[in-house]
Amino acid sequence: MRVLALEYALAGFAGGEEIVIEGHAMLRALVGDLESGGYRVVVPVASRFAEHCGLRASELAVVPEGVDPREVLSERLEEVEGAVLIAPAFESALYSLAKFVEERGVRLLGPTPRAVSVCSDKYATYLTLSRAGVRVPRALQVARGYSLEEIAEIPGFPLVVKPVDGVGCTGLSLVLDSSELDSAIERALRESESGRALIQEYVSGVHASASLLSDGERVVPLALNAQRVKLGRPGEGSEYVGGITPLFHPLEEEALLEAAKAVRAVRGLRGYVGVDLVLERVPFVVEINPRLTTSYVGLRLVSAANLGAEIVRAGLGLRLLERVEKRGCAIVEKIKAERACTLEEGALEALARIEGVAGYRPAPGPVEPGSDLALAAVWGRDLEEAESRLEEVRSEVHEIAGG
Repeated sequence: MRVLALEYALAGFAGGEEIVIEGHAMLRALVGDLESGGYRVVVPVASRFAEHCGLRASELAVVPEGVDPREVLSERLEEVEGAVLIAPAFESALYSLAKFVEERGVRLLGPTPRAVSVCSDKYATYLTLSRAGVRVPRALQVARGYSLEEIAEIPGFPLVVKPVDGVGCTGLSLVLDSSELDSAIERALRESESGRALIQEYVSGVHASASLLSDGERVVPLALNAQRVKLGRPGEGSEYVGGITPLFHPLEEEALLEAAKAVRAVRGLRGYVGVDLVLERVPFVVEINPRLTTSYVGLRLVSAANLGAEIVRAGLGLRLLERVEKRGCAIVEKIKAERACTLEEGALEALARIEGVAGYRPAPGPVEPGSDLALAAVWGRDLEEAESRLEEVRSEVHEIAGG
């Protein structure tokens, strides 16, 4: 079976540069799993990334500079039986790509456009899950030109404010009191494609995510993962730092059940689904990611199953595996530049050879201090061994980047 695997940033879509390293890591992991599972994989990749992307795909479909990636995508969709899409969950990205593929009669090995549309809108997700009885933090939305009356019913401080249609931690702020609320809302609105912000009850606890497979009806939890998230005040910014797989927690079983309930509540969710949670006295579902998530690059290291092949089976509606046997522990972490540097071709080739570097920006260029250099994904028989290996990888990356 020929499968097209597309990652938004690597394919050259505008606006994808900020997520290129995580996108590269997910795409490399997925392509490797699909190829080892016996699938022939076609990957659209922008010409500026083609030479150093390090993808072991059956075929790279190079998108020439200045050409709309959809032109190449349209041609290659005629040659495949299914497509897996990795893209930010906002209307102009994952939704439009899912529609594009569906309209050309190719099987989406992932969620339907309708399911993507619901999950791309955090307020629509909140309403859908609330109606289904899923435990979620209280929330309301405001739009540009909002009035004081609209925010009179806020849940109470502290709060989390973020774009209704944002991706990751972009535009997200932790708000401790009313003096910070307006600036947090304005920040979220600036990052929102639709001009809307979500004001959400802050739930203190352990940040986690659940990885699940779904065929559109049946849902199989794969793992509960720890997330390292830096929540910043309105002027500071927030960021996903990394995670650990699996997460052993007293609420693990309950969290996975609540996540599965959330996936079933959104009609049309298929393939791999990530559900973000906060584990307090009980688990709260925060949002749904209708696509491959960064946790995948760690989960595949501890999984006895070929998760890429299982994603295809789920997307085709074939029998899902009952459960995933896991061994050891994996850590995923962003490695940042300690000082300004320029990554030349030789440095990129060296990064690609490091076992434990899952992703990097596959094009030569300058890197600012504090910017991401690479995404590490390391395995150990236990957490201590994984942390030791992570330190080794971190040192190797910094050495290549010139200290």
